[in-house]
Amino acid sequence: MCFRIKDFLKTQPAGSHEFLKQFLESQAFQSFAEHRIFTTNDDADVLFFEESIIRKLNRSMFTTRKATPFLDDPSYKITKTFVAASPDNTNLPKKIYRYSPFPLLSPELFANARVKPSLKGPDSKGDHLSHRRSSSANLQSLASLTGHGGSRKMLPSLSRRAMAKAASAAKAAARKVGAGLREALTQTVYTVWF
Repeated sequence: MCFRIKDFLKTQPAGSHEFLKQFLESQAFQSFAEHRIFTTNDDADVLFFEESIIRKLNRSMFTTRKATPFLDDPSYKITKTFVAASPDNTNLPKKIYRYSPFPLLSPELFANARVKPSLKGPDSKGDHLSHRRSSSANLQSLASLTGHGGSRKMLPSLSRRAMAKAASAAKAAARKVGAGLREALTQTVYTVWF
């Protein structure tokens, strides 16, 4: 290929060298360079690209304006709407075609939809840290109500086993404490693990 990659990279900022190396080795760039090298006068893609750059440079007040005849040529403008012909049904039997219906799906094979946990807490107004703090406070209040104390060791780890154990313990505690605290517990579990 005729493109001097090393010389080009010397003219670019050092921070973009890695990206440019990968880009210049891509098939898209190879194809682009081949079109530019082996172009003919009627290659519309290359003409469009070149004249688009010229038109962009023409916006500057400090350069001499160059003509862009390809972009200014109205013969390439879309002036008509093409309407596709309707299907031809000549030489077809006059009967009505019917397709078998889509198979019926068995509802018992579907799983229950999961509730998407909110990323924002009810009082946080988008502050995820305040939501986590309120969740931690909910866990500590639950622990004090169930007699487990409010120590930091009570907070669950993120392993599946610990999550399952904590969830079953939380359900048992919620049954004891009541429905009002169950909502806070559910919110806390979602906040800590999801």
